[in-house]
Amino acid sequence: MPDRFTWYMLFLLVCLSLAGFFDSFATSFRYTMITYVREDFKVTFGFMVNMFTWVYLGSCLSFVPRVLADICGRKIILWTTMAGLCFLQWLVGLARTPYEYVALLLLLAVFYKSDIWLLVMSEEAPPRHRGLCAALTVAFSGCGALVLGELVHHMGAAPDAWRSVARFPLWGVFASLPVILFMRETSHFCQMRSGLARRAGLRLMFAPFRRAFIKPLVVMSILKMLFAGGAIVTMALLGTEYLRVDNGFGPELIGRIVQLEVLAIMASWVVAGFLSDRIGRHACLYLFGALYVVALLQLALLPKGSTGVVIAYITQISAGIGVFAILRVATMELFPNDCRATASAWTDLFTTLFAAATARILGSITTPGTPGEHPIALSKCIIAVAVSVPLILPWFALLRETRGRRLEEV
Repeated sequence: MPDRFTWYMLFLLVCLSLAGFFDSFATSFRYTMITYVREDFKVTFGFMVNMFTWVYLGSCLSFVPRVLADICGRKIILWTTMAGLCFLQWLVGLARTPYEYVALLLLLAVFYKSDIWLLVMSEEAPPRHRGLCAALTVAFSGCGALVLGELVHHMGAAPDAWRSVARFPLWGVFASLPVILFMRETSHFCQMRSGLARRAGLRLMFAPFRRAFIKPLVVMSILKMLFAGGAIVTMALLGTEYLRVDNGFGPELIGRIVQLEVLAIMASWVVAGFLSDRIGRHACLYLFGALYVVALLQLALLPKGSTGVVIAYITQISAGIGVFAILRVATMELFPNDCRATASAWTDLFTTLFAAATARILGSITTPGTPGEHPIALSKCIIAVAVSVPLILPWFALLRETRGRRLEEV
């Protein structure tokens, strides 16, 4: 808001960036480490991907913090999810079996899937610059994945070296203290607090299903399910395996690739935020979507182990995140104050269930080891993703343009 777009806004940017820092660390950790963890526990790639089905199902519990954010307030839920995420990430490094590892990832998903920090920034930023402010927050938070890449680069070749990397986020428990001590409750939540007293409980949970908002809820759910739960999850699960096994890249190179992709993602968030505030959410989404399809096809068709594979891999990740960034910001702009977090929770709940199905299908058609052992070549899976994207993104045309929209007008 205008009266907070000063020193407090800078403080908020720092706090939310720190929350996003450890969020991005945890998100990147589970995908980057999948190959190293399976080698430590001596299980197959297909087994680990199947285990991720349960992780995604557990992510459905992130619905709870979202709903509580509409009931208890943004501040307390932000602090709880930030501190809980960092503590559980530390516990992940203590897992003794693959089942313990997956169980802890399941609990961890409750916290890093909540995205309360993005909700706070979307509500507090000036309407004309909401996309850019949210993008800057996420871009700065991407440093968490950069740090992960550096730790991977230096973690050594020991089978259990990944465990030392998992200990780092424990510092986030202390970094979360300024949130609970100095952050204010968001102005939008304060405005609707009296209304919440009359509409708490189950009525609040199903508020996004009101007739006026059922269309954006359904359309956004379909978009997130198919793109985030399908395309992005497929590439996230196959990415490290494709680089390490099919292309023969070692841990040092993969660590550097992770750092480069994070820099590209950070730039993608800023560009997506800036462009979407200038040319609109729709035009920006289609622009990033086209780049995503081209990069996926290049990744699948270029010679294995070439520099072009690295460039295409980084490009497809940054372009995919650009599309997802616009979907996330648009979701916050399509629903009113009293059910904004709850509506986001519902769309992500459906996305998580679809992601679990995606992981289950991938686990049944892929096996680990040398390139010749995959019953279905990973490159064919990548081409299938590229073909599906042009069938998904046109659904966005059914939603109104939300650039510059004031949240009080929803």
